[in-house]
Amino acid sequence: MQKYPQSDIFVTAYRIIYANGRCKESRRLPQANGCLPSYWETLGKGYDFVWTSATTVRRTALLVAGEFRLGEKIGQDLDLWARLARNNPCVAYASRVCVDYNRGAEANARTRVKVAYAKAFMEDLEEELKNPNHS
Repeated sequence: MQKYPQSDIFVTAYRIIYANGRCKESRRLPQANGCLPSYWETLGKGYDFVWTSATTVRRTALLVAGEFRLGEKIGQDLDLWARLARNNPCVAYASRVCVDYNRGAEANARTRVKVAYAKAFMEDLEEELKNPNHS
């Protein structure tokens, strides 16, 4: 966080471990560490570049952006990243795998809720598409 003071969102690469033992690592950028100028650019690198279990956010930025929206069954994290990005789009990253995510865990949201339309995030995207500062 000290290395990239211009960013409020910090992500690392991660590994997903499936119930059958198979593993998949997240996408990585060629440079080991860096700061992307725009969160919106990360969406082109795979929807999961900024991923909740491998993301840290400055507390001050979180307080300004607000918390997870109540009532949303899925996509609260994507909605929060979008709201944070409206205030500061920079995303600092490390390409080193720092998180192992056990997809077969009982507490996994995907085992409780069917992955569905993330209404709040789609509203964020629609608003951002109207933003003349993005091409």
